[in-house]
Amino acid sequence: MVYDAEWHKKYYLKNKYKIKNYQKTRRAEHKNEIIIKRKDFYQKNKGNILEKNKEWRDNNKEKVKENNRLYYQGNKDMILKRNQEYRNNNKEKVRKGKIKGYNKNRDKYKEYQKAYNKKNKEKIAERNRKRYQEMKIKLLKIVGKGIVKCVQCGCDDVRLLEINHKNGGGNKEMIGKRSHFIKSILDGKRQIDDLEILCRVCNARHYLETKHGQLPYRIYYDK
Repeated sequence: MVYDAEWHKKYYLKNKYKIKNYQKTRRAEHKNEIIIKRKDFYQKNKGNILEKNKEWRDNNKEKVKENNRLYYQGNKDMILKRNQEYRNNNKEKVRKGKIKGYNKNRDKYKEYQKAYNKKNKEKIAERNRKRYQEMKIKLLKIVGKGIVKCVQCGCDDVRLLEINHKNGGGNKEMIGKRSHFIKSILDGKRQIDDLEILCRVCNARHYLETKHGQLPYRIYYDK
């Protein structure tokens, strides 16, 4: 029997959906058998398959990029959840991978970071403000033992509140070591008995009274 490509093409187009449904049903009925055969075929031809896949990706970079973008858009939540679970279950492996990748592509990373920072100045500034605000509230809660307000005038506006050293010496501890100071409190490594919460105005008054003694005025906070 002579193979007639034209006839087979016409037959397929005429019975396309019927053929697809048959193939789908057969795959469902022989699912485990097909999986085993595919795994066996892959193991036997792994080298050739990987080589051909790489060759195809190299020759179709734009198509691969577009397919990846479309897949990500259609499965974003699932992908993010899966990635988060992987990072949580492989923290040390992820950390080592980041270090290895950075050391291998140090100049490329620096150039990318520089371009990203230049392009996203407002986004980065907003993110840093948000992080600082969250960290500040956490810090104030620790120092104030759950009460976030000025111990003198009662101001509870977080924007105006500061950490004050009751016995002075704040500048000496903070200059050049601010991050260490904050981290040591958050980690519970620094005692907080010599610290208190003051608003900016009361903090300025405390500084002046430390230098010049008691001052003849009082500060009130009116909401």
